[in-house]
Amino acid sequence: MKITFRRCVYLLGLSLSLCLMSAAAFAAQPPTKRKIPEPISPIYPPSGVPGMPAIPGAPPKGDPQRGERIYQSWGCPTCHTLDGKGGKLGPDLARAGESHTDAYWFRRYLSDPRSIIPTSVKPPVKLSDADMDDLTAYLLGLKRFR
Repeated sequence: MKITFRRCVYLLGLSLSLCLMSAAAFAAQPPTKRKIPEPISPIYPPSGVPGMPAIPGAPPKGDPQRGERIYQSWGCPTCHTLDGKGGKLGPDLARAGESHTDAYWFRRYLSDPRSIIPTSVKPPVKLSDADMDDLTAYLLGLKRFR
């Protein structure tokens, strides 16, 4: 089959008319309104929940010195190493404040460890809100360069 100038013009006109027809059909459709889903945050509670920071990453409101006494009195060093001293069953907490910087994460983990790490052998820590604030402030302050 020989391609002639006339045939090229015919094919070009045909493809141009198909493009124009599809563009007209597309333009005739009403624009669809896409619904943007609301963000879902299963980790953070709504503001106003007692004992929980309303804003992720909010600074802890406890006393780190009291938190250290709670850490010692609850027997945490039995399982956890800190500054080279303590047990080996749990993780070394010398840099706990670097690996997790959110007070809510610590509160949730301490209250129910298996909600964060399903295979955890850590027992839940049952403390008052004020004591949990203090322990959380202490753990958030544990960083390499204190």
